[in-house]
Amino acid sequence: MDSMTREHLESDWSPYEEVKVFPMTKDDTFALVCRLFMNIETLRTCPNSPTHLLVSLRDSLRCPINVPGTPFNKAVEGGKVIRQELPNIIRQRKEQISEGKDANARDLLSRLLTEADDDCSVHYEMDASNKIIGLLIASHDTTSTAITVIVNYLASLPHLYEKIYKGNCSWS
Repeated sequence: MDSMTREHLESDWSPYEEVKVFPMTKDDTFALVCRLFMNIETLRTCPNSPTHLLVSLRDSLRCPINVPGTPFNKAVEGGKVIRQELPNIIRQRKEQISEGKDANARDLLSRLLTEADDDCSVHYEMDASNKIIGLLIASHDTTSTAITVIVNYLASLPHLYEKIYKGNCSWS
């Protein structure tokens, strides 16, 4: 997580004098969540499943008018793409697990596919897919919003930012 965040800050924030924090944290959060939940590093750059698909899925909670160009229509289309891509990712992971290539995987998807519940049932593809989609949506905006609020707070209090940056902040 730390290395991914450092890389994101270095490549997407450092070259600029001013940045739009919220959209950038959305991209970084999505990449980080994909890495933690599914051990996927390249989804951030994949044209079929960028961050806007999650925003589209979130928009499906808005006014349900399915007319081209509306947030709901974009959500329906984004949902179709994610529902097509995620089962492929799950099948690949199941193959890796069965071949022993993913023996030490610590991501959520691998655990969902290998560990049994309290009732001794293993999660099936659709169940794992639904859980991953729910967690992707839930973690996306909440984490991005929290990071944006923290950055805004630190930007408005430069003396506090300097203490934190230098590591001289007392938390007691």
